[in-house]
Amino acid sequence: MRSLQNLMTMFSFDEVGSFMLVRQYGKCLLVLNAATGRLFANYHFSWIGTMRTAVKWGILFGIAATIWTAAVHLAGFYTNRVEYAKLVDTLAIIIPLVIFPIALLARRRELGGSISFGQGLLTGLVVAVVAAPITVLFLWAYHHYINPDWITILADYERESLTAAGASEAEIAASVDRLYQGGTDSAQILGGLIGTTILGLILSSVVTGILILTNRIKK
Repeated sequence: MRSLQNLMTMFSFDEVGSFMLVRQYGKCLLVLNAATGRLFANYHFSWIGTMRTAVKWGILFGIAATIWTAAVHLAGFYTNRVEYAKLVDTLAIIIPLVIFPIALLARRRELGGSISFGQGLLTGLVVAVVAAPITVLFLWAYHHYINPDWITILADYERESLTAAGASEAEIAASVDRLYQGGTDSAQILGGLIGTTILGLILSSVVTGILILTNRIKK
């Protein structure tokens, strides 16, 4: 094994603390433990760091969305209180509005207090791509096993509401038909995957822009 002094000279380490010395070479961070003389490489940089942080928050996003749906169902908003279904579906936007800023703030801390637009966009994209299949799979199970009559319940409510509002038979039929078309498996899966990804890109773009702006103001 090479001596500690030879390793320090060979790689031109910068001292960090009393026992750890580091040197960056491209995407590789060489770390030398001054206490043991052991040298190892750490690739915890942009891509891997983004993946790890984003995957964690993507999973949490998916879990939060499933918990929200289950809670809404237990509260009866998709069964006998369906008149509030649209409202609670709209309120669900709170979940990504909380998750994406937290994920991007965590990524910025990992990057030393600053984040580029590309790094932020990548983080948000991975969060969305990880969360989307979780939410889509749960909704598929919900629609088929937990509440298989959900679309019929919504259609009946839509029909009653439009009738009370004085809509014509043609208008009622067209609205109910659109509801059924949007409730098919293919429409729900595509809507969930594409919608979550687009939402993730939009939110990560906005949040990253704000983070970059605040960093510039501080400087």
